[in-house]
Amino acid sequence: VGNDAHLGKNREGNHKIISQLAKELKFHLNYFADYTSNQQKVSSSLVRGLIEKGNIKAAEAFLGRPYSIYQKVIQGSGKGGQLGFPTANLSV
Repeated sequence: VGNDAHLGKNREGNHKIISQLAKELKFHLNYFADYTSNQQKVSSSLVRGLIEKGNIKAAEAFLGRPYSIYQKVIQGSGKGGQLGFPTANLSV
């Protein structure tokens, strides 16, 4: 995880709590130093923000790969297809 990783409500899960969870749940934990690209700190919140703003190309540059979504496609009502614009409905 990133050096500034936190979890839970109000980011109260600090390094100590995350390390304790790793021990209890028996998974290995590594903290990584900050990573920068074009003098910008790369973070999941940065990438999510770019995606939310529709700036997919910038998000892809920070990801180092094309942006993709992996999700099960489910049956919809078919209205898009009736209008000539079939859509993929994702299970969320």
